[in-house]
Amino acid sequence: MQGYILEKATKVLWDLVALVNELEATKTTDEQVLEAVHNNVYSALWDVTKIASAASETEWYPEDRDLVLRERRAGVEKLLVRYGWISETTEQKMTREIAEFAQRVLEVAKLSRGDGRTQIHQEINSCNLSFPALQQLSSSIEAVTMGDKSWESFQLEAEVLLRPLIDAYETDIQSKNK
Repeated sequence: MQGYILEKATKVLWDLVALVNELEATKTTDEQVLEAVHNNVYSALWDVTKIASAASETEWYPEDRDLVLRERRAGVEKLLVRYGWISETTEQKMTREIAEFAQRVLEVAKLSRGDGRTQIHQEINSCNLSFPALQQLSSSIEAVTMGDKSWESFQLEAEVLLRPLIDAYETDIQSKNK
């Protein structure tokens, strides 16, 4: 029964977020409609977050409702993590995957130019992520391929571009473990 409650509570959370998003997209100016919908959504979020926290045996806070209203999809995901229903938010997953990519590239960058260059091209080409440092890294390794940049310069640039991504992820993990 608990699984059923969790499933339905999650569905209601997503539906309420969709309703708020659709209401904003209509750009209605009818103040009575806006106030009525807002009050009902506010009340529904209050109740569904209480149900969700009780079903997951997690303490409920009034801020749970506000988090969903303020951050919408990201807010729902943060609650689902806090309630133990998912292990990480989409943002956390992307940050982790970027850090893992960065770590792999930095490890490969320790190899010789020939082996490292080819493997880094493969890492970049197989990367399904999009982040600013990726484009810079791609341009930099291409400059090595074309002979316009030394392997040593690339290694330093890769460290400068990628180390902060790894450090940010590790700091995030440490702060969550406190």
